[in-house]
Amino acid sequence: MGCETPKQFLRLCGKPILMKTMEVFHNYSTGINLVLVLHPDLMVQWDKLCEQHRFQVPHRITPGGKERYHSVKNGLELVEDDGLVAVHDGVRPLVSERIIADSFTMAATFGAAIPVLPLNETIREIREGQGHVVDRSFLFSVQTPQTFQAGLLKKAYLQDYRREFTDDAVLVEAIGHKVHYFPGESRNIKITRQEDLLLAEMMV
Repeated sequence: MGCETPKQFLRLCGKPILMKTMEVFHNYSTGINLVLVLHPDLMVQWDKLCEQHRFQVPHRITPGGKERYHSVKNGLELVEDDGLVAVHDGVRPLVSERIIADSFTMAATFGAAIPVLPLNETIREIREGQGHVVDRSFLFSVQTPQTFQAGLLKKAYLQDYRREFTDDAVLVEAIGHKVHYFPGESRNIKITRQEDLLLAEMMV
């Protein structure tokens, strides 16, 4: 993002992005058990932001780890075995209630469900200066929430960490369980660059 403030704490229409994201899930269902995984060095700052913005969405906090794998694993310790668990990027504040609802419905039916979008642009694989076009009809971008039967995801996280474990679906597939895909939305963007924040403000 090119700034000192952690991106999840940047303001989106006057409120930290992370709060916007958590509010979407809380508004979808006040019964959701929200678990926030946060870097230990940011917890004091988060408490101050909650006080400053009078943020009252109920949630529990646990420290993050070195990699995404370790952070999610820490979060799962606060999740019951029976039920569903959705793992969501804190900087995707424009996720719709439709996607949340679909993710829970599909996960309840199939055990594992993730939203995906087809790629629109030409994709070229380039190695050592040589490139070729890849058939994009088989390629999709992956969004969150990635939602699972809680016991299944916990079982997947019993595996030792490997570099290829870049998201939760990969871990679930590694224990032999098929992941169900459903349509995501173009507005469910992950805010990682300055222009993403400007785009999000326009959509809000």
